Amino acid sequence: MSRIEMSDSEFSKFQDDFYNLLENHGVTEITCDHQHFNQICEIRNKVAEFIEEEKYLNQHKELHRDAVIDNQYERSCDAKSNN
Repeated sequence: MSRIEMSDSEFSKFQDDFYNLLENHGVTEITCDHQHFNQICEIRNKVAEFIEEEKYLNQHKELHRDAVIDNQYERSCDAKSNN
């Protein structure tokens, strides 16, 4: 799916806000030594990608997330049936 990538400064602010949100809700301070740092980063990245995709879809109102996802599913089914 297409998306509009955050700039470095936008991502840095997003990351700070994301970590603050988790810490404000009981997660211990997030550093690279946190026992769940890798999982936290995976979740952070998925949320960032979702936001970037939503920005793209908001700028291209003719596209709808469900229609794009359905189209991707149909293409993967077609590819499987052609093999």
